[in-house]
Amino acid sequence: MRDRFATGGDRRWAAAWGAALASTTISGSPEPKSPPRLRPEERKVPLTIGRFLIRGVLGRGGMGEVFLAHDPRLDRDVALKLLPAELADDRVRRERFLVEARAAAALNHPNITTIHEIGQELGRDYLALEYVEGRTVQELLATRRMPRTEIVNIAVQLAEALEYAHGHGIIHCDIKPANVMVNALGQAKLLDFGLARIAQLRPIEGKRGDIVGTPGAMSPEQALGQPLDARSDVFSFGSLLYEMSAGLPAFSGATALETMDAVVDSEPPALEPLRPDLPPALVAVLRKTLAKDPRHRPQSMTEVLGELRRFRRHNDTRRTAGLLRRVAAPRAVLALALLLVALALTLAVASI
Repeated sequence: MRDRFATGGDRRWAAAWGAALASTTISGSPEPKSPPRLRPEERKVPLTIGRFLIRGVLGRGGMGEVFLAHDPRLDRDVALKLLPAELADDRVRRERFLVEARAAAALNHPNITTIHEIGQELGRDYLALEYVEGRTVQELLATRRMPRTEIVNIAVQLAEALEYAHGHGIIHCDIKPANVMVNALGQAKLLDFGLARIAQLRPIEGKRGDIVGTPGAMSPEQALGQPLDARSDVFSFGSLLYEMSAGLPAFSGATALETMDAVVDSEPPALEPLRPDLPPALVAVLRKTLAKDPRHRPQSMTEVLGELRRFRRHNDTRRTAGLLRRVAAPRAVLALALLLVALALTLAVASI
């Protein structure tokens, strides 16, 4: 079931931020023009949570409510995620909420949203998170096709974030366009560790009946409820890279189950006809990440990151060489012209 935003007048990036944090199933709202305000039916929401002053509602979903709040002590806005009152006594959901808190608190990386504080108010747990201005990759793809340079730049940043998280024993489990925010400077931030799991030194066991996540963002082993490790995120990263490149999901179906079946059994549409401008080397990286069998994928994000960096260096070298050729050509023409002028003057003087 899809929840809608209670955004009032929040900006597009505020709506996107709340959507990603509150739930994997929240949908967006039209672009607004002023800060959000609480509606009459939302007045039951406290005007303060801890020391944070509530300014409006960004999003609501099965895993929590997200508010735009202000921290008067540090004079900054935060995204405040609050476990809903009706779920505060739900042991499973509360534990999942606290898993997110522990996962986020353990990470400190420029491409991962920062958690400022974990607290409890009137028996309800909350997270105060970094508030990022920008647009999600999902929103960017809805308006335009991504150029390959932007695709690679975002991919490298996310690969660095995931390599870091995996190094701390944490796998994300829900890598998708709605969970990646890009600011005006092109910096990417990985959002929502709400499904994150602590990998530690062994794979995470799962059951088919307990599967949670976004069907199109799952790995085959995740869709089948099998044990998970960092290679699951490698596959989901490949799905994201495919969607950024093709402009459409790698796997889809009429229902969640059909989509999960496609993840397990089907190959995504060939990328070359959709993006003939993409270099074969980049397509090759993408194909490796989408191998159905985890043993046939890159075994870590470190491997993926190494390939992406090599591709980017090669691409930058070719672009620089092309630029130098374009700059050198006019200079060569100018030098030839000057030489001809000098020769003409020499001949003219000799004939006098």
